[in-house]
Amino acid sequence: MENEMREVSEFVVIFPRRLFSASPEDRDLLMAALGREYPGYKFERYPLREFAHNDEFRVIPMMGVVGDGINDDPEHVYICDPVAPEVIQDLVSTLQLYEGVGAAVN
Repeated sequence: MENEMREVSEFVVIFPRRLFSASPEDRDLLMAALGREYPGYKFERYPLREFAHNDEFRVIPMMGVVGDGINDDPEHVYICDPVAPEVIQDLVSTLQLYEGVGAAVN
């Protein structure tokens, strides 16, 4: 089994509960804006309400993957170096900014 350290490049975004009533297209536009702002990162929106906070976006770094199939090895593992807290705050601030100016939701 191969192990290697990488930088975090993938994040899960959990929208605040208030945005679950927005159209899927509006939520997709907000995610697309985030992707344009940070082209080196990949973002996936968590689709369920159960972890949503009332007022805040949450951004969770994907810290590793098991069995991603590199070289057809289902046991391939990679673990990421911890992401700096300011990266998460920057991502959350960007989401808040785009929401606030009506870039995707309003």
